[in-house]
Order: sequence, then structure tokens, then C-alpha cells
Amino acid sequence: GYSMTNQELNDLLARFEGSSLSKLKLSTQEFTIELERSLTAAPAVPASAPAPAVPAPKAPEGETVTVMSTGMGGPSTAIGVEELKKCGAEVLIRVGTCGAIDPTLVPGTLIIPTGAIRKSGTGREYVPVEYPAVPNFDLVMELNAAAKRLGYPSVNGIVECKDSYYGQHAPETMPCEDELRSKWKAWQRAGAIGSEMESDTLYLVAGIRRMKAATVLLLCRNREREALTGQTDTCWDTAHAIETAIEAIRSIIRKEKEGK
Repeated sequence: GYSMTNQELNDLLARFEGSSLSKLKLSTQEFTIELERSLTAAPAVPASAPAPAVPAPKAPEGETVTVMSTGMGGPSTAIGVEELKKCGAEVLIRVGTCGAIDPTLVPGTLIIPTGAIRKSGTGREYVPVEYPAVPNFDLVMELNAAAKRLGYPSVNGIVECKDSYYGQHAPETMPCEDELRSKWKAWQRAGAIGSEMESDTLYLVAGIRRMKAATVLLLCRNREREALTGQTDTCWDTAHAIETAIEAIRSIIRKEKEGK
């Protein structure tokens, strides 16, 4: 597929503003964007006009920080990590959401994984399944400290990483229902706490490419807790997870500048 760069997108928008068109439609396999404007709302911009420069985002500490969406699941995560490596990235922190395996966890809690169950398939094309999927220890400690400084409740533990979202949420519709339910019970008995779709691939690919990686997740819903208690509270605001990642990044940058 074709990927449009920021410069190409800016050029396209500039041409749209300078044209006689009133509508612009951009479509991909995942989404469609439609733009509409009044032909008299603003002066025309010549098609040859240079696109405005997009400044690189800067942390207060003066370092460039990249924000990237990996999409859902292992395959797209692996692609993202590989291309970030080619761009020179060294430290990766994934911010995401998850469900719960541990019925005691309350939605809104941050989960900072210490390892991931390799249930997804992408990592098997990198290294045999016996190789563990674990985050960088120093980054985990930075995230733990950041959440504590900010006063956000957080826990550490093992998360399941799966390929099928509905394999978890609708196992009764799957021909392999018995296997799915059996493994879920095994994860519970072993002490796993959450379920998501990307961290195992992140840890494996980053480690193999000699990058540091860790994850902070918002526990948005706990169906196990709902089944036991009838409490159906949820949390979909990822602000605490995002702020925790930013605080950890700031701490890492400061320590590097101080030579610690």
C-alpha cells in the first residue's frame, strides 16, 4: 500500500485550498476523511505555494519525542517497531488499554507489565516460543516511579497477548472454545492480571533490535469482576496512562543529560 508523508499531505491540502473544489475526500482501508469548505471563506493559495513547516514536537527538556500509532495486534506493532528502529529510536513506551484477568482489579488502574504471555503469532517468526517476552527493567521502574509521583494507582504483573479480540470476549462462538476457556483459566491460576494484544511483540522485536521497551496500560473494563460482584463500572479516559508515560520519558531524558 501507499503511505502519504506529512509533506505530501500538506501539499495536497494547499492545492485543495487553492482550487475551485469545495470537497476533498481521502480514503484508506481503515477510514475515510471528508473535508468541505466555502469557496469564498478564504483567499486562494497558489498550488505552487510551499507547505508550512511542521515543527518537530519537543519535550521541555529539549529532546525530540516521536508519537506513533501501531494499530492493533502483533503484525502492525512489529512493523512499527522495525521502522522506528530505522528512524533511530532507542526507547519505546507503549500506551494502551487492556481488559482484566485478575477479578480484584478496579477499572482505571494502570497496569505496568513485567512480562507477557506469548499467545500471539508474530513473535514466532522472530524467535522460538521458549524465548520470553519481557520489558526493559529500567523502563518498568521509571513507569512505576512516574505513576507513584503522579498519585495514580498502578500494579505490576503478567499480561496475556492474544491475536483474536473476540476469542476473549465471545469464546462461545469459536470452534476452539474449550481451548480458549482452558487457557484463560490457566492464566488466572498462574497469576496473570490483564489481557491485551501488542506488548509481547513489542518486547520481542525491541529486544532483538537492541531497543528498550515497556508498556503502561489503562484497565478499562474488568468482566471477571463484573461476573463476581455485579459492579459494571468502566474507565475509558487514558489521560493517566499518557501522563505516566510522559513523566517517565522526562525522567529518562533528565537522567541521560546528567549522566546517571
